[in-house]
Amino acid sequence: MIGYLKGTVSFISSQTIILLVNNVGYEIYLPIRNLQSVEIGKNLELFIYTYVKEDQLKLFGFEDIKEKEMFIMLLNISGVGPKAAMAILSSGSIQKIHQAIVEANLIFFTEVKGLDKKTAQKIIIELKSKLGSIKELDLKDTQDEYSSDVILALQSFGFAKKEILTVLDKLDSNLSDEDLIRESLKYLGH
Repeated sequence: MIGYLKGTVSFISSQTIILLVNNVGYEIYLPIRNLQSVEIGKNLELFIYTYVKEDQLKLFGFEDIKEKEMFIMLLNISGVGPKAAMAILSSGSIQKIHQAIVEANLIFFTEVKGLDKKTAQKIIIELKSKLGSIKELDLKDTQDEYSSDVILALQSFGFAKKEILTVLDKLDSNLSDEDLIRESLKYLGH
């Protein structure tokens, strides 16, 4: 298996590059955001994932080992192939993808071309535990964690319940109701 290549970019297409390494040209698929920064004639180092199926052999390249690791994790999810995994990696940085998983942000994944809601949910559920998220996936109503007085007080200022709960999730739940309201207004007021 090829795990790493270093060479000169000799050709760029809409999805791939040809990387010339010791007079051998390797066709490598790159995430779109990485592809946009590549130039012909420049040296490039890539971490490679070799995808082998009975009728195809493809190389996928990543400038960062974390991108390659995320690609492999995505491939291990039923219903996510290399095309979908590359589309996800093309949609944002590793930090954005990680954040979308931790925050269970379905919209981030459903906006990726070729992903439906069911697959997006599967990605979030399966990767959340692997990424060591701060919060566990909570299927109950978040409002139960906070005093209704806090939520009602903030709603009286004209803020929507959804944005209130988002801000409250960022704050220390051990604060008094008064402090929660005060701190929430700092976030919501901006």
